[in-house]
Amino acid sequence: MLGAGLPHKLERVVRWFAVVLGGILVACTTLPSSGAGSASTAPTLAPTSSTTARPSVVPPITANASLADFVRSTGRSEVRICLYVDLTTGVDRSDLLVRLSSTVDGLRAQGFSVIAAPPVECSQPTVFLRTNTVHPKMSGQGPVGAASIVTIPDASLLHVAVTTSSQIARIFGGLSTRRGAEEVTCTGDNCGEVTSAIYCDVVEFSDPGRREQLVLEGLGLLGPGR
Repeated sequence: MLGAGLPHKLERVVRWFAVVLGGILVACTTLPSSGAGSASTAPTLAPTSSTTARPSVVPPITANASLADFVRSTGRSEVRICLYVDLTTGVDRSDLLVRLSSTVDGLRAQGFSVIAAPPVECSQPTVFLRTNTVHPKMSGQGPVGAASIVTIPDASLLHVAVTTSSQIARIFGGLSTRRGAEEVTCTGDNCGEVTSAIYCDVVEFSDPGRREQLVLEGLGLLGPGR
């Protein structure tokens, strides 16, 4: 007997939950078949399905409106992205800037029209590199990098930092995110991020798909996995 010692109302709730859960499991494990005797046939997935979780992207029309509002709220006139290349990578900054420009062009072609300005070089290293610190979620591994408190934010909303894989490991450890706060503005004790940074190594940056994903993450345009 299910829940023989449970109060009557709680037992009914447990039974209801068991029925619902059973239905979900049946729905999830029932596979389409192509005919009799085809139990071992691989499931047919809908075109939009994925066997692995992938971050969803905020639709361009929503992203354009949201970013435009945010840019105005920070006193900026446009969405601008800058690139910082760690000298220890030994790579050509101008080449990486061209690659970042191609990513921005590609996003604009996809409908992200708010990202109109061409990328430029950042004026200084990003916080975690400049101060030799780690992401806040890695606080047990070293001093935590603190965003700069500013009254007028940097002209670039997003700073893309290309560094070595060892630096990425030091800063983020096993974290899935590569994003960090670069600048905040404060009203009293209430502070809000106004400039962000995204970090990657040279190999990641050289992959066009990964580079696009990092820019979207840095701009806050990636949602939960789907």
